[in-house]
Amino acid sequence: MFSEKAKNAALKTALRTPLNSYRFFSILFTVTLCHIYMNRKDIGSIIRYKKAMNHYQKNILFVFNYFLRNSYDLMFTDLIAEKPKKYLNYIYIEGKEYVRQLMDKNSGVILLSGHFGPLFRTRLFKEVFGISVSSFATPETIKVLKNPSETINKTT
Repeated sequence: MFSEKAKNAALKTALRTPLNSYRFFSILFTVTLCHIYMNRKDIGSIIRYKKAMNHYQKNILFVFNYFLRNSYDLMFTDLIAEKPKKYLNYIYIEGKEYVRQLMDKNSGVILLSGHFGPLFRTRLFKEVFGISVSSFATPETIKVLKNPSETINKTT
């Protein structure tokens, strides 16, 4: 990743920025470029993965989209943790009422999602359904999902 100071500055700015603005897009774009730079040694593996899938996109576009999805996952995980009501307005979950009914009956539920990475999906399920993250997340994920306020608002 990039430095904690840079990450905290990006998140503080993103928290004050409307999602549909050019400013938010530029923050996401900058974070993505930082991820590409910091993980540049992995680009060869990503391109080999793309070729194995026989994907049609140009290499540079495929690599950028790969890191953009990762940046999106990381940023939105922290943003939802900070202001769930604000960001959950942008997300539609089909079948919420059925999941709640099954949870009330203590029945097992399998939750599926697309377009989100594991960190974002875990935070989303926690915020929407009130499911304890420890019931379905790995210890590494739980460590990463600590409330980002602890670090974002820390003065150094």
